[in-house]
Amino acid sequence: MPFRFGLQLFSAFFIFIGTFTNRAYRRLSMSPTITVFGSYFPAWAACLMVGIGCAIIAHGVFKAFNFLPALPFPALVYSFTVLLGANTFWLVMFL
Repeated sequence: MPFRFGLQLFSAFFIFIGTFTNRAYRRLSMSPTITVFGSYFPAWAACLMVGIGCAIIAHGVFKAFNFLPALPFPALVYSFTVLLGANTFWLVMFL
């Protein structure tokens, strides 16, 4: 009896994983575009704008808490802030 339950659980797990990966593949196979004022707009550009906005907000937070002198490499910190914001927006909106 326990073997049969384990086999059913194993089968249900692979059916779930197969369904999830099939949906993710179908969604990723499309070109990610956003309709803005009736024209197609590439999604990566929107993600870049959100990432730049995140870097501007981070700069304001660093300045408000007087953390700017303590940043070792500001260009690297802001670049990674842009990447973090853009990738997070991409994951939330398009995946």
